[in-house]
Amino acid sequence: MAKKSFWLSLSALLAVCTLVLILTNDSVHSQRRDVTPEDKEQRNKIEAELQQIAIVERRVTRYESLAKTGAVSKVSLDEALVELKVLGRPEQ
Repeated sequence: MAKKSFWLSLSALLAVCTLVLILTNDSVHSQRRDVTPEDKEQRNKIEAELQQIAIVERRVTRYESLAKTGAVSKVSLDEALVELKVLGRPEQ
């Protein structure tokens, strides 16, 4: 009897999980929207800006450690910090 109850419970749980997956899957697809060329262009522009900021941030970090040893001049570090500020990020 216990074995039958176990398999019945397992089957019911499987049915509920399947139902939940089916219902939630439809709601996720209904949230999609078509991407316009303008949206794509805007996203690419933002991604390019973020990549440029990341490059300059890494340069500033590298220059800060190298400036301590004298391998990079303070002027180079200052220029990288100014470039970072121009890109819209505060100095680190």
